[in-house]
Amino acid sequence: MQRVSAVESQLGNQVTVFVAKTDIQPRQPLKPEQFEAVEVPQKFVQQSTVTNLNKIDEFVTIVPLKKGDVLDGNLLKPAKELGTSGNKRLVYVPASDRIVFDQPLNAQDRADIIVSWGGDDGSKRTVIFDTDVLVAAASGEEGKFSGVWLEMTLEEAKRFIDAQNFAQSVRILKAPQEKSKEKVSINQEVPDKVEKPEDQQNQGNQNPNGAGNQSLPSNLDEQQLDLD
Repeated sequence: MQRVSAVESQLGNQVTVFVAKTDIQPRQPLKPEQFEAVEVPQKFVQQSTVTNLNKIDEFVTIVPLKKGDVLDGNLLKPAKELGTSGNKRLVYVPASDRIVFDQPLNAQDRADIIVSWGGDDGSKRTVIFDTDVLVAAASGEEGKFSGVWLEMTLEEAKRFIDAQNFAQSVRILKAPQEKSKEKVSINQEVPDKVEKPEDQQNQGNQNPNGAGNQSLPSNLDEQQLDLD
């Protein structure tokens, strides 16, 4: 009994959390019956974890939930807020050799986007593509970071997807939570002549300095993010 008490003391009291009974699509009003209550030790409950379903029908998730996913407040938005804005889309940004996250991001973080375009001498340039972009959610499995969903207008999404597909490099930087008053020059124009990304990758692989290798640092694997 003493051992049991010692373990209970270390783990803390049991807390009720809620997991999805089935897959749940984003931007659909939630219902209490979509979730099952589960008791877990307080030690394993994050501050953003939902512990009651009061007024849950007034919210939607901003990303899909899979069966068994724990309901997290960072993934929720008021349904009326989505209904009134209407001009925002979620753009998935996966980490890759060409899309590099300089540090892990979490839901509600802000991000700055730096884009480098390849091409002939006249087209090569690095620009500030956008600033203070809302991170709607972060994705990953078993603590391994894999990308984020960014919130953009349709026109912003179109230009950014151009950069995802054709830019030599896209860097995602964590921005200060308070919006900076500093004025910066935003450039979202696609150069007239752009090398194919696969050609750029081949050139990077041939570079003895390893410029083409931009994989995530190993320490990102140890980060616990919102979407486990």
